[in-house]
Amino acid sequence: MKDLQKQLQSRRLSFASEEDLYKYMRLKAWEVTPFGILNDNELSVNVVFDNDLFEIIGIHPVRNDKTLFMKINELIRMIKEHGNSFESIHIE
Repeated sequence: MKDLQKQLQSRRLSFASEEDLYKYMRLKAWEVTPFGILNDNELSVNVVFDNDLFEIIGIHPVRNDKTLFMKINELIRMIKEHGNSFESIHIE
């Protein structure tokens, strides 16, 4: 986490609290999904992906008993079109 913090030139990183998940993305702890970014109407969340993600990824659409497979480029396009900042970095 410290290396990632340096790369992002960020304050101390940690996992989001249940309160923050709901405040920024209207998600509960067991509902975490990249699609939650669409609920971030204030555009407060900076989205960061690892460069080494596969071309196609599986995402839970809020429910964890279903999986949607999509091209990573389509997910990135959706995030950018929504207006959130986006970075792709190398994470070891």
